[in-house]
Amino acid sequence: MNRAALSFLLLTIVLIGCNNNDTSSKFIEGQINEVKPNGIVVDCSNEVNKGVKGKINSIGYNCFVQFNDDTKFMDDMGKLLTKNDFTRSQMVKVTLETPEYIRRWHSTEESKRSVLKVSEIILVPSKR
Repeated sequence: MNRAALSFLLLTIVLIGCNNNDTSSKFIEGQINEVKPNGIVVDCSNEVNKGVKGKINSIGYNCFVQFNDDTKFMDDMGKLLTKNDFTRSQMVKVTLETPEYIRRWHSTEESKRSVLKVSEIILVPSKR
């Protein structure tokens, strides 16, 4: 193998290795902070901070997730619910229509104009 090809191969391996934290998420789990007619605002701080090394800031992050006609609402046992069954302070697991890298998505200007589209919202029972 010639020197240029070997250098390219090593560089590629290093770049792939450094990029392992750029994983997309198909789910967000968090508390509902606000209910709107066409969606909910969910605390997505854990997802934004996923993979962060060292000290994690204490800033809370919210993600607006938008319902559509195909969004399924259910409890953790699979019982179908309606969007009206979801209220502020409840814990939910949100399944996104397409995987998103939430930390990158949340840190862009585009996120201020965009929404996360969801296919399913599951009500998570509170831990007592």
